[in-house]
Amino acid sequence: MRRLTISSLMWLGCAISCAAGSSVFGDDPEQLAAQAIHAGQTQDLHAIPALADGLSDESRLLRQSSAWALSQMGGAVSDFSAELTAALADQDAKVRCAAATSLGHLGRTAWRAESALWQATLDRDVDVRCAALIALRTVSVSKHSAALGALCECLQGPVADVQSEAIATVAVIQSRWDDDEKRMLVPHLGRIFATANDDLRLAAAVLLGDLGLPAAPAIPALANAADDLDEHVRAAALRTLGRLADDVDQRWNQLQAEHRTALRRPCDIAAKTLAGHGKDSAEVARLAKQFQQLMDGIQLTVGEDQVRSPATASHPLPVKTTATRNSTSKVNASSDRAWRWTLAGLASCLGLGLLWFGLSRRMAPGRGQAPQNSRLAEPSVGSTQDVAPPILNFAVPDPGRVVFA
Repeated sequence: MRRLTISSLMWLGCAISCAAGSSVFGDDPEQLAAQAIHAGQTQDLHAIPALADGLSDESRLLRQSSAWALSQMGGAVSDFSAELTAALADQDAKVRCAAATSLGHLGRTAWRAESALWQATLDRDVDVRCAALIALRTVSVSKHSAALGALCECLQGPVADVQSEAIATVAVIQSRWDDDEKRMLVPHLGRIFATANDDLRLAAAVLLGDLGLPAAPAIPALANAADDLDEHVRAAALRTLGRLADDVDQRWNQLQAEHRTALRRPCDIAAKTLAGHGKDSAEVARLAKQFQQLMDGIQLTVGEDQVRSPATASHPLPVKTTATRNSTSKVNASSDRAWRWTLAGLASCLGLGLLWFGLSRRMAPGRGQAPQNSRLAEPSVGSTQDVAPPILNFAVPDPGRVVFA
């Protein structure tokens, strides 16, 4: 934006110089350019139609002045968005830059210029590319087919200003993309985070957190920044790591098998890297523990997936397995309760058996009566002999009847 300001001052100086000689040249292009600059400075809305006509003039200076003046009028130039869109293809870079700026001021009312603006992001002039990226934050209203390729080109380019504006534009429109489209940006953002200046690294770290789970491949690079020299970059990296860890935990059961496998390596690296830096920071130690817990869950689930694969091939019916440690503990608790109920049932059956046996003995025939065939030997009356002890003679029970002893 500093370049745009300097360019505006240069145009103004040129126009003033031309205006000084207007008495000699009359209504020539230089004088018209000076009048266009004055209209832009005073925001003379009545001059807008004439300024729009000046965009197609043969004079390069008049086209530049007219485009700059229209960029100062804000949304009042909405009726001339077609002329501004056509100016994006002008041969002069200053005209293209001013036209992109004017379209950005129009916002979504200039949605028909979106395709031309995406094309302008690949312009050979840096100022035009930056102006187009800025304009697209307000003009873009749809998921344009050229957006992803243009932004990837801007992110992997060598110009820091273009990278910065591209990151800011992605932050505005990334919500329209699915996870696969977001993953295409992650390698470029990871490279910027690893090699660019601190301002760009800070912006890249924040954007990776906004992208969510598709940014998981950048987890190792973010973990390495746990001891970064720049405190702002370090704080942004740790905050993004926390957001990504939460996303992995919440969306794990919704991921496909190949995406689960791809998450193992970055989470393992993060857990080990953060564990080495967690001695001096409670936040780093907490993240190291969180990623280690994720690794435990990931290893459990991936192991179950490997066991399930051959079983699924031989059995057409789906095999349900436990995906988390919480569900495993629930199954164990259910098994313990089943064993307790089984033991309680066995004890109840045993008690009922003993009760039936005792009742059967009390209700048996002849229980508590003397045997019918038994008698006592009584001594004769008047006998002087010693009385012998009584002898009990039990009759032999009938073999056909069972008597409980």
